[in-house]
Amino acid sequence: MKKLTAIFALFLASMLLLTGCVSTTILYDGEYWNSTPATFQSIEETIVYDVTTTTKTLSSDTEVKNQYLRLIIDEGTYTVTLKGVLAKVNYYELTTELKIKGKYEYGPENSDNTVSIPVDDYLKTYTKFESLANGFKPIYSSRTTYNDETQTKHYNTSMYSYMSGFVESHLSYDYSIEYDGKNATSNILKTYLTADEETGEMGEEKIEDTFNYNNYDGGAYIDNNLITLLPRAFNLEDSFYQEFTTIDVPTHSVKKMLYSVSENSSTVSQFTFDNLTYDYKINDTPQVVESGFTGYLLYAAIDDTFSGTPIELYYATDASFHRHRLIKSYTALNDSMGYLEYTIKSVSLK
Repeated sequence: MKKLTAIFALFLASMLLLTGCVSTTILYDGEYWNSTPATFQSIEETIVYDVTTTTKTLSSDTEVKNQYLRLIIDEGTYTVTLKGVLAKVNYYELTTELKIKGKYEYGPENSDNTVSIPVDDYLKTYTKFESLANGFKPIYSSRTTYNDETQTKHYNTSMYSYMSGFVESHLSYDYSIEYDGKNATSNILKTYLTADEETGEMGEEKIEDTFNYNNYDGGAYIDNNLITLLPRAFNLEDSFYQEFTTIDVPTHSVKKMLYSVSENSSTVSQFTFDNLTYDYKINDTPQVVESGFTGYLLYAAIDDTFSGTPIELYYATDASFHRHRLIKSYTALNDSMGYLEYTIKSVSLK
C-alpha cells in the first residue's frame, strides 16, 4: 500500500510541540494553585476553557490567514483537572481533555467550490509527578487520542496544503513515558488511516517503538503535559526567563525549551482583561469574580530560540484569588491558518 504524506492531527500539531516535570534547581516559587503555596494540599481544581480559532493574538495586530485553507470550530473545550493526593509520597495528578468539533474547508471562502471535511477530535493527557521543595519530580506521562463518547481509540483529522491542493490526514496517537531516576522509557504507537494512491482503498499503517533515555535531565526538565501548569509555580515578572530541557518522543531526542515573559524589549508584558469574567465555584458554592484583573504574557518556545511562532500564555498576576491561573493562550495552526485561542470559562475547587 502506498501511503499519503501525513502530519499530526490538528491539536497534535499545535499542542505536541514539547514532550517530556522539573527535577533540578530552578526559580521555583511555590504551588500557587494551593491557598498556601508553600504547603502541599489535597486539592482538586478543574478549569474549563473555550477553544476557538482566530487570525490575531492579543499581542499583535498582524493577521494570519490562509486564503484557501481554514478550520471552523463549532464546539471546542479544554478541561484541566489537577488533583493533589496524599500517599507514601506527596504527588499530583494532572489530566487534560481537548475536544474539538467542526470542519476543515479548502477553497475560496464563501464559495460553492469548497471541499469540507468534518472534525471530531479528542485528546486526553495524564501526568503524575511528585511535589518537591525545588520543583516537580516526574513519575509518568501519557497522551492519547480517544473517541469522546466510548473512550476507545479514535482517529483525529487534519488537512494541510500539498502542492496545488490539500491532503487529508487521519491519525490515532498514543504514547507514554515512565521515569526512573535520571532515566526514562517512552512507548509510542501512531496509526495512520491512509488511502492507496491508485485504488483509493483505505487501510491502516502502524508505527510503534520503544526508546530509552539515559541521564535525560542534565538541567531543569519539564514534561509537555505540564507546560501550562508549571508557570503557576513561578513568581512572574517583567524580566522572567527560564530554560529547561524536554524529551521529544517522536524524534527520540532531548531538546532545549525556553520560557520568557518578554520576547523582546518592545513587547508589552502585562495585559488588562477588562471584560473577562468566569464562573467560579468552591465546593459547588458560586464565588464572585471581578473583571479587570491583569495578566502576564509568557512565551514558550523550543530549540533554544524564539524564531518562528512561540506559544503565547497569559497568567493572572493575582496569587490570592486567581492563583496565577492561565487566563488565555494561543497556539499557531499549520499552513498559516491562524491560531487556536483558549479562554478561561469556569473554575471549580474542592
